[in-house]
Amino acid sequence: MTTKVANDEAESAMRSRMAAALGFVVGTQRWQGVSLQKVAVEAETHRSNLSSFIRSHGGRRNISDVKLRAVLFALGLHWDLTLTRSLHRWDLGAEDHLMGGLRVLLDVMGRYSVGVVTTAGCRESFFLLIADGGAVAMLRATGEVASGVAKLLGVDRILVDSDRAVSEAVQRIWLTQDVAVAEKMVRGLMDSCGVAEVGIGRRDEAIREHESRQLIATA
Repeated sequence: MTTKVANDEAESAMRSRMAAALGFVVGTQRWQGVSLQKVAVEAETHRSNLSSFIRSHGGRRNISDVKLRAVLFALGLHWDLTLTRSLHRWDLGAEDHLMGGLRVLLDVMGRYSVGVVTTAGCRESFFLLIADGGAVAMLRATGEVASGVAKLLGVDRILVDSDRAVSEAVQRIWLTQDVAVAEKMVRGLMDSCGVAEVGIGRRDEAIREHESRQLIATA
């Protein structure tokens, strides 16, 4: 009974993390035309199923694991919520309610490097991340949310104006439509503006073991 309870709790926690991650990647990619409807069509499921899964924090399991895997992958996530090897651009803006999803993704990312570019006037900050697995992420945030992201990423220094050339470079990257080109630009900018290594994300052991079993079962 104890094992079953532990497994149920681990699965519930895993689903909750998935829901938070999905809410984050959908919410922060709307500026690129991403929507629950488009993802649902691509994964051959219903928008309402995805919406209820996210809103219930993973409690409503009205979407199969196969469909859920397809949804995650379409949004740039593997089943264990690690990022696919590509460039991920997230616009968090001032939406602090999405921070929970960011915490989940950072938690499973492992060791990563981070660089920060704050545009002239400190109106917005861009956070550049390179994970050990090769995934590259670029996150835009404003106001108090930017400060919250900096703290979450372990960036201790105060966000101040970056050099104007660097500020313009990061905005060009943000607007570059070719993902492969933009990814190379991020890596180049990281090399030029300096990076900081951040600690390894940690997950509950029971959740990690349950994810491993689920990965095998849905493969």
